[in-house]
Amino acid sequence: MAKVMVVDDAYSELQVMETILRSVGHDVLTYLDGEQLEEKIVKERPDVVLLDIVMPKRNGFEVLRSLRKDERTKQTRVVVVSSQMTTSLLDSSAAVRACVFTLAGEPFAIDVTQVREVAIFEDWTTVPLAPPHLVGVANLRGDILPIADPRVVLGLAARRGGRKVPTLIVEAEGFEVALVIDGDVSLEAFGGITTLDESSPQPHAQWALGFLPDGERLVPLLDPARLLRALREERREER
Repeated sequence: MAKVMVVDDAYSELQVMETILRSVGHDVLTYLDGEQLEEKIVKERPDVVLLDIVMPKRNGFEVLRSLRKDERTKQTRVVVVSSQMTTSLLDSSAAVRACVFTLAGEPFAIDVTQVREVAIFEDWTTVPLAPPHLVGVANLRGDILPIADPRVVLGLAARRGGRKVPTLIVEAEGFEVALVIDGDVSLEAFGGITTLDESSPQPHAQWALGFLPDGERLVPLLDPARLLRALREERREER
């Protein structure tokens, strides 16, 4: 049987996966975070790593990117897991894989290929005379990133104050920005995408690449490039 490494910050989820895997004869190693995971993989040489995405310290996106850059671990088999998935993220029949999050309580999504990682900033710097959407700037491992609140463009209720800022680091048109979100993030796979014209009465249609059917609701699949262009326009208008 296989040696399986499971990384998940939720102890109850860790126990469930360990019990299931051991019951079918696998050797299981469990960890509550991704700290120094590269060294653990080199030492233990697991056949596969089951990696949670939303974790403190080092989130799953950051860990996975690091594993792929390290010559010692880049060939390691990694399966992304999340207790919040509606279907398997690795389902080959899925048309869209997306990070789903909320803004002012409303659900939104961004294609997973455009999300670099999830980051929570507690130490950031405000910018004098900045437009309302620019929360500030922060240092992310040596890179200075703007922290922008898309609620302004989307016409949603303003963010409540506080030093702890959960964000999605997204890339569009060669530019990275930390987009402020409510907090919770899930990785989900969807069987298709519903495209609508920008003039559609569906809320947020002008900012969406389309809509992801999720039960009785349609989740806007936001276009990061369109959002960033709009945020830049907001800044010019403020001037």
